[in-house]
Amino acid sequence: MHNFKFRVWDEWEKKMVFLEGIFNTTPYWAGLPGIKITQSTGLKDKNDVEIYEGDILDDSYVNPMTKEKIIKLYEVVFKSGSFWAKHKESPYGDSLLYFINKRSKVIGNIWDNPELLKA
Repeated sequence: MHNFKFRVWDEWEKKMVFLEGIFNTTPYWAGLPGIKITQSTGLKDKNDVEIYEGDILDDSYVNPMTKEKIIKLYEVVFKSGSFWAKHKESPYGDSLLYFINKRSKVIGNIWDNPELLKA
């Protein structure tokens, strides 16, 4: 039997609660106002940190030709049956999380650090 990992954002306490177990862990939290349940993607970033829905990933790099730092921040979302790294600006677009997880790093999440995606 597979254990699923969940993380719960508590809007009132402004904190994350981590849950681990089989599906019977989520009914307690489901449907409560101010509660957002997110699941682990099963993937880790380049620093071996587990990635969850709602995490913010930094996939920035320095252009070797111009030495300019290219900022690429993504929000981890679940859509179309897969986990995606969603980019808000167009030249890069969205990417399947599997393609960028090992070269990016978790720098926060959309609840604790919403300002990171507004830059």
